[in-house]
Amino acid sequence: MTINSVTLHRSEPVDYQLTLWADGIARWDGEKGVTRTGAWQALVPAAWPRNLAGILDLLPPPARPSSVAPVTVVIDDGGTIRRHSGDPATAGVGLWTIITLLEGIAAQAQWEPIGAPLPPPGTHLVGYRVRDIAATAHWSPAGSTTTVLAGSGASCAEAPSLTREYRRKRQELLDDGTLALDGDRLIFTTDHAFTSPSAAATIVAGSNTNGRTAWRTDDGTPISRLQ
Repeated sequence: MTINSVTLHRSEPVDYQLTLWADGIARWDGEKGVTRTGAWQALVPAAWPRNLAGILDLLPPPARPSSVAPVTVVIDDGGTIRRHSGDPATAGVGLWTIITLLEGIAAQAQWEPIGAPLPPPGTHLVGYRVRDIAATAHWSPAGSTTTVLAGSGASCAEAPSLTREYRRKRQELLDDGTLALDGDRLIFTTDHAFTSPSAAATIVAGSNTNGRTAWRTDDGTPISRLQ
């Protein structure tokens, strides 16, 4: 089976809707009982919806829609729209498997509010906070490139132990306007790519920093655990 999209809607005891398109674009709309409310978007590997398409054959034939069913799975295969409704507690193996897989995809996706730019394919959106300074970056596991995003903060202070190389790099970023003074901190005025997560974290913190433990995903996972 080929699919254009698969949508999972749960209404009890939580209320949210997840849609996954064939090209890897995903959308989340959370209403109640979930930690992520409102409209969110993500980009997942295109292999995920392709692999999911084969498993959709496990679903039984669509039954008459039920207005009280707590779960509905909607499949658009390009020719027809099929709705499968039921209760996860009593659902057959096919519906239970699809629900589990879609929720697993949602748990692994890097979500951004609708309207925010999506991370480039193959990268993770990560953050680093040191004292009252917060920075956000796109990190690539393949080459370890870490692109700190415009608007991220950086410390004005430099630790005595900061190496000469990093002192020089911070000064270069100040001289070319990439870093600018903003009150009692520095901010990145434009996106800037570093060759390693440690280089990016060190510039942000103003002290020698292990970027593989400093940069974390939105659920707190350090990037050292993503490789």
